[in-house]
Amino acid sequence: MELRQLRYLVEIADQGNLGRAAERLFVSQPALSYALRNLESELGLRLFERHSGGVNATAAGLDVVAEARRTLRQADRVTAAAERHLRGETGVLRVGFEASGAGELTTRARAEFARRHPGVRVTPKRFDWSEEAAALRDGRVDVAFVWLPADLTGLHAELVHSEPRVVGLPARHPLAGRAGVGVMEVNDEPLMWTERAPREWVDWWAVNPRPDGGAPRGGGSHHKHDEM
Repeated sequence: MELRQLRYLVEIADQGNLGRAAERLFVSQPALSYALRNLESELGLRLFERHSGGVNATAAGLDVVAEARRTLRQADRVTAAAERHLRGETGVLRVGFEASGAGELTTRARAEFARRHPGVRVTPKRFDWSEEAAALRDGRVDVAFVWLPADLTGLHAELVHSEPRVVGLPARHPLAGRAGVGVMEVNDEPLMWTERAPREWVDWWAVNPRPDGGAPRGGGSHHKHDEM
């Protein structure tokens, strides 16, 4: 078993589709399929169920993928430790963030930290859908810009920035030129969202329930901010 195989496994699980996973890994789909079959043969387990739309992890596959993620994170830490010594650095600060983090504050904070601690390398770690809080708990990052609302149990947190909720509309939409829009004015607009984020997080950003007690109209679903 090689780290390369584990990276393949995690990417297949994340994408749910061999074609998309192959594109992101810069390998051909037949080569990725062959690697997956070899790994399943080596482990003696079927890790994914194939269907017309892609693949779904089996119960065994879910457990194996979770362990693969942990193994890859640890391997990255081994490499990072060696790189720190090669650069003569005194340490590394792993900073978690989601989407654009805290905007301009992220850049300003990093610049000020570098000024105060020139021997410490700052490593950004991007997450999706409120996972940055979980990353703090399991040690994947040392500090994070966390989008609220989030479960901060057991964590020390300080509010550093606030911003209004906004709505994105096509340029030609009748409401697009307005300085402000009420949530009920877009109540009939389909809202793109994800099923991967915590339910309370989704409800807050989607304003669910709406002021009249109803739920927002569902639109297309996606897995990452970039897809939205």
